[in-house]
Amino acid sequence: MAYVFNSFIDEDNLNREKFENENDEQNLSWLFIDACTTNILLFFWSKYTICWYGVNLISLIVYTSKQ
Repeated sequence: MAYVFNSFIDEDNLNREKFENENDEQNLSWLFIDACTTNILLFFWSKYTICWYGVNLISLIVYTSKQ
């Protein structure tokens, strides 16, 4: 009887650990997706700001050369 009870507890613990591991994997995958999305957004934002500063610099050069 004690053996049956212990095996039931072990099976319950295994199921709980499996469930927790699956949740951890899902949480890690969401963190990875968030990190990738953030990196992509920062990449495009940096390209936009570099382009914006470049256009302003060119306009400043053109403006000062006309004077």
